[in-house]
Amino acid sequence: MNPPGDPRTDVAKRSASGASFGPVAIGRYSAGSRFRCLDAVRGAAILWIVCFHLLNDRTAGMIPFFTALVKLGRLGVPVFFLVSGFALSAAAQRVLMGEKSPWDFFKDRLKRIYGPLFFSLVFAGFILPLAMQAAVLVLEGRSDSFFYSYGVLDWLSLITLARVFYPAEGGLNRAFLPINGVLWFVAVLVQMYAVIFLALLNRSRYFLSLCIVTAAWACAFFLPEGSLPRGFFLPCWGFFFLGVLQFYSPGYPLLCSAGAVAIGTFVSLKMRLDEGLFLMGVFFVLMGLRSKDDVISANPILRAGSWVGGFAYSLYLLHVPLDDWVTTVMFSWSPLPALATDCLLIIPSIVLICFAWSQVFEKPFMRSNLRVQPHPRRNER
Repeated sequence: MNPPGDPRTDVAKRSASGASFGPVAIGRYSAGSRFRCLDAVRGAAILWIVCFHLLNDRTAGMIPFFTALVKLGRLGVPVFFLVSGFALSAAAQRVLMGEKSPWDFFKDRLKRIYGPLFFSLVFAGFILPLAMQAAVLVLEGRSDSFFYSYGVLDWLSLITLARVFYPAEGGLNRAFLPINGVLWFVAVLVQMYAVIFLALLNRSRYFLSLCIVTAAWACAFFLPEGSLPRGFFLPCWGFFFLGVLQFYSPGYPLLCSAGAVAIGTFVSLKMRLDEGLFLMGVFFVLMGLRSKDDVISANPILRAGSWVGGFAYSLYLLHVPLDDWVTTVMFSWSPLPALATDCLLIIPSIVLICFAWSQVFEKPFMRSNLRVQPHPRRNER
């Protein structure tokens, strides 16, 4: 018998009385299966983002098709939000099923984010400047300094990600320059973690709470520009909620499909047409792959994508800081043309360095959140 106050006791009482948590009833957590194709999508998305950041200004001599593909790499960020929405839903499901508390959920997620983040800032702020200084001294005979002129409060704002709220011209990435502009995404995602945590505090209204936030996201587009605080998560919420809908789509295919079409249409009309159409396409492709995941995920290309997806967070955190150092070293000895050096040496080197780094500084904080029952049913309790 579960002790009084144990969340499993509450679940048992609700089940016995016929009560339901809503969508929790159709998404039962299972440790025995994994949505592997989503790992491959995450891997493809991060590689697309890497190519966009590193090759966007180096497309001279590139075939027009690949130039266009590189410049569309910004679409990888909404896909990352979608994948995160799925992963967070899978992690939240354990709370909804009474296997852990909302506080444990939130604590685990913060450790997953802030552990690798802290080490990435140490790496980008101290190790890489030393390495860059050594490389320039050896290769070019110059003794330049590459350290950042941050004060204590600056470092604190970076480590806590509060810097996303700092006033700056242009995109949210500007607040995190020069050390690592991509941290804006992590700062916004942490706020979404907090939203999921708050929704889990009232499990019976969990999904309703997320729907209310989604309605607020849609309404926010009708507010005057500048009405929301800079760095606030709400403008990106629609991408994230698509991942939530993807998680529940096997149990409620029509409802979730209608929600995905509505969000995709809204993104197309109020944000960017290509983002809305692309995200709808990704959503329905993933929906179709769910039932064939075991077979399709054995494909060698998808397995390679899944491998990259396994350390996507490390690759996201480090690919920009690593670029200058790896580029300096590679161009000093590469006999290949510039574009070939970028594609065949620099990007693969960055990927491999990030993989090695992830084994030491990310893996200890990792817990799989993509393990879900492949065919959840409506009538499960």
